[in-house]
Amino acid sequence: MVKIPCEIIRDLLPLYQDDICSEKSRTAIEEHIKECESCRKYLKKMEGEIPIETDRIESTDEEWKGFREFSEKVSRKLNRRIVMACGVAFLICMMLTVALYSDAFQSYHLSKIAAEDIKAEEVYQLKDGRLYIHVQSKRRITGLSYPQTDMDTDTNTVAGKDAVEAVREPKNTVAYEISMDSSLNPFKKLMYITFKEVAYVIPFEDGQIVAENGTKISEFDYIGSPGEKKILWQENDEVKKAPARVEKFVKESLAKEDDPVDENAVNVFWINPSMPIQ
Repeated sequence: MVKIPCEIIRDLLPLYQDDICSEKSRTAIEEHIKECESCRKYLKKMEGEIPIETDRIESTDEEWKGFREFSEKVSRKLNRRIVMACGVAFLICMMLTVALYSDAFQSYHLSKIAAEDIKAEEVYQLKDGRLYIHVQSKRRITGLSYPQTDMDTDTNTVAGKDAVEAVREPKNTVAYEISMDSSLNPFKKLMYITFKEVAYVIPFEDGQIVAENGTKISEFDYIGSPGEKKILWQENDEVKKAPARVEKFVKESLAKEDDPVDENAVNVFWINPSMPIQ
């Protein structure tokens, strides 16, 4: 009898197991199984008589289970840290936004420049009779207050002394007072151009500054911290005629002004702008 190949027998085994094959096929399968140990084991496995070797698989499943648990723990921790980092980053962004755009916040970070850091670099009288005072600062200037008149009749105050505490002749004075601010906010410095020099062009007559209301003023003072005053010019100080370069600077600066020049008002011009990041 011709031997049937194992592949054909194994294809027929499901029919044999379900008892739906023909009698001839059954006989051929049984005879083959008696002689073929491989197909006999295959049939027993189909019938469940030989257990499937699951030890190695179960061990692998345990390893994968442990790995999955470890991965999930790591993932949860990472997710929590990512959420926390995002929260912190959001708060920092909010704080930066407040620092950059809140005028109230910025105002708390302005400090008066000390009187010792301010000096009158040049004082000249222009051709039109006005007084030119070039003020220089060691610190960068981000803002200034406009001049105002102030009466000083107390000879015991610092208005009667200069920056080096040399006693001057006590007298009643009417002064123009200026004050400059320097920003302590590093974020604001990244946004604005700053200056270290500023020029004042002031109505001047008979050796005195003339206020808008016609009041004669005998001093031009810088006011720093509370109680700190420095006289930048005072009556009877020598005033030379302005050189051509100063006349040219004032003329060009006035030409850039949007509003018509008021000869009775104080004009303020920034000199040599610089970037704060330098």
